[in-house]
Amino acid sequence: MHALRIQLLNPKNGEYYLKNLLFESVSELKRIRFWPFHKKSGVSLMKNQKENSPLSVCLVTFHTFPEAEGGEERFLEYFSDFLAKKNIQFTIVSSTTKCDNQRIVGAGIKPFRLPFIGLTPYLLLFSVVASARIILMNKRRNFSLIHSMDIGYGGLAGLLASKILGLRFIAHSHCNRAPLLELTLLLRHDFTRHVASLYEKFESSIDKLVSRNADLILAVSNEIKSYISSLGVQSKKIVVNPIGINVTSFESKAKDGEEIRHEFGIPLKAFVVGYIGSLVKSKGINTLIEAFALLQNRADLKLYLLIVGNGDRKKEIENMVRKMRLQSVIIPGFRKDVAKVLAAMNVFVLPSLSEGCPFSLLEAMAAGKAIIASNIVSIREIVEDEKEALLLNPKDVNTLEQAILRLYDDHELTDKLGRNAKKKACQYNMDVSFNKIVILYNDYKRRN
Repeated sequence: MHALRIQLLNPKNGEYYLKNLLFESVSELKRIRFWPFHKKSGVSLMKNQKENSPLSVCLVTFHTFPEAEGGEERFLEYFSDFLAKKNIQFTIVSSTTKCDNQRIVGAGIKPFRLPFIGLTPYLLLFSVVASARIILMNKRRNFSLIHSMDIGYGGLAGLLASKILGLRFIAHSHCNRAPLLELTLLLRHDFTRHVASLYEKFESSIDKLVSRNADLILAVSNEIKSYISSLGVQSKKIVVNPIGINVTSFESKAKDGEEIRHEFGIPLKAFVVGYIGSLVKSKGINTLIEAFALLQNRADLKLYLLIVGNGDRKKEIENMVRKMRLQSVIIPGFRKDVAKVLAAMNVFVLPSLSEGCPFSLLEAMAAGKAIIASNIVSIREIVEDEKEALLLNPKDVNTLEQAILRLYDDHELTDKLGRNAKKKACQYNMDVSFNKIVILYNDYKRRN
């Protein structure tokens, strides 16, 4: 009796497993019908060797991963950890210039800005260099497919490499990229706001090029699916798959919040309003600070504002707080211990002007926080007004002030919103979301 160890695919979860095949003789083995090699299949031996090789994925981002400040980078951090636990081979190509992790390959060029046109030349150069890196690495890493984390410059790199290598290409869309870039420029107070529409047209052309030529687009919300459809992409090529989080990792203890409050010098009985995310124009942080300033004028309120994150507006926000003499505003920068920071908050506020499927909102929900958020389409897809959150106009300072005051005074409402939000967060478990992507991977690997 002889044994042959073979690799099989479980279609339910997209995972491979090993099984022993027993046979008496070589002649008996020849009679066994291996369907991928059967004459009727018309598939060559070389192709089946490719099919049966381990899944190897190339993930592409134009961000400086493994630094994880924004939602896209944090998604990649969670997702790559998931792939590692599933023993799925992957390589991440990012714009980082140096990294000790062998699974992360940097493009090797430092970001630079040019007058009038900003980062655009660098980003185009990144796309070319990153695609060249992917092509060269493919000889050793034998990629099954390429998956970009955006439909912009990371997507452009993935598209170029996939066309040359003849691989399937999946593009992920975490936001309405070109419109968001236009909004960011319109919010600025320099000359760039006057060329915002022209810039949007150029960026939109990249979105169209990548989206129309991708084999599949993963959209994190229905709003983003609508945007991708508006670029002329067929609906059947777009799959809505909200981002996932590790819900159980936000089960914090009272002492976690106490530790953070002690670190920042916040009294245990103080009411803490918090924000976690990128410090950029489109997040509406100015509105939050202005609303908090109105509340701080009242001596009977023991309020603190905790703004956690990094971004190109960090110094501007710090200067704004300093000029307004807001003593109870704390801006510690980027933090890895998000669960502990959330434990120190009474209310989480997300006053964004535009979002995809915001990580920080889902994390606040998983932590059972009362939430005040913008009344925009992407957020309404996740939470319902007066049930899991209080939704409002992100530009209305007075409405935000009143919403914070309402939760300060109404402990029953604060608790109710937190409980409902925590219950709703269970729908965004990362195992469900990430397994769906892996199943798509295996499906496209078989089609190569």
